[in-house]
Amino acid sequence: METIRTWAGTYLCEVERQHGIPEGSLQRVRGWVTAPSFDKWPEDQLPAVMLVSVGLSETPLKDGYGYYRARWQMGLGAIVSARTQAESHRLGMLYIAALRALLIQHPSLGGRAAGIVWQDEDYTQLDYDDIRTLAAGQAMFTVEVEQVAQSGAGPLAPDPHDPECEPWPNDGLVLTHEEQVFNNPVSAPLPKEGAD
Repeated sequence: METIRTWAGTYLCEVERQHGIPEGSLQRVRGWVTAPSFDKWPEDQLPAVMLVSVGLSETPLKDGYGYYRARWQMGLGAIVSARTQAESHRLGMLYIAALRALLIQHPSLGGRAAGIVWQDEDYTQLDYDDIRTLAAGQAMFTVEVEQVAQSGAGPLAPDPHDPECEPWPNDGLVLTHEEQVFNNPVSAPLPKEGAD
């Protein structure tokens, strides 16, 4: 998200130039959301960008040194609003064009990723009722990260100076306990709380 926030304004300017739109006409992003699913919460301001991760796209691979390389399935969405449904739909496509170019041209995500593969785009992410006032687009990517974890590495013993690493104390042993048991026939109603 840091890479997207840094470059979003620049890429929206470029989309304006490429489509002959007056400079500054595409409102800059006001809402930034990282989420597990593609939803729009009322507190988010429009236009909003959502970064959605649903997990790994395939089984991680381990190299000869024990390092794992993994690929995550990511969705990058834009939620926008305009006066008409047609304008909203066009606006959604323009924002996705800017965001798609941003990720394709910055595939390292500031040195955090080994690369990005553009997979798909979708403009049907909102329910029908929402489409009347909003439009949304989503571009799907696979993001590859190297050296996510290493097998056969790590400490051999807990750090003796870290109290968090100490074993948990054993649970105390209860020697006696008193309970009151009330026997009510099935046909009788349960007693009301507080009644003696």
